[in-house]
Amino acid sequence: MNGIYSKSILTFMVITLTAGFTFSQHHRDENEDNRNSPTISDRTEELLDKIIGKLDELDSHFLTQLNHREYNKATRELHKIYDLIDAIKKQQYVDEKPPITVMNEGDYRTLVSAINNEAFEENKINVLQASVKYNYFSVEQVIGLIDLSPFSSWKLKALELTYPFIVDKNNSYKILNSFNFSDDKNKAQEILDRN
Repeated sequence: MNGIYSKSILTFMVITLTAGFTFSQHHRDENEDNRNSPTISDRTEELLDKIIGKLDELDSHFLTQLNHREYNKATRELHKIYDLIDAIKKQQYVDEKPPITVMNEGDYRTLVSAINNEAFEENKINVLQASVKYNYFSVEQVIGLIDLSPFSSWKLKALELTYPFIVDKNNSYKILNSFNFSDDKNKAQEILDRN
């Protein structure tokens, strides 16, 4: 019953927010000059930040109760909502299918450094988990993240968190070489197969 309730809340939130933001993005004044579009007010930015806070609460309190597959689907929908909010903040108009780009090299190096600066695996995972909310990755970037630690638990968790957000999944076969043991390779393959 709890899972059904959580799914209902998520579905309602995603549909409402996506519909509302899409409507506001596509209904603009045709005479408006895009080069001189006004910046959003402080109040609007404050409201958007509150929406992001509520989405983060939704993610940590409700989505975590979903099974792995449903959680990945829900997280992908949250990514779309975060993208729409970012677009509103930047006063850009979003296509229905905006191009997906991987994390730029500077941000990636910063992420790697932030993960390496954490002493405990749980903290490293928290840093990576925060990053996947807002970024997409290449297979090479994910391999780099997997290889940050020799421990199987880190490698598998890093793959599990990042794989849904890889843009070049046609290169996924390269990921398996990051795992040394047959059992780990099998678990990694299971992660690849279910996404």
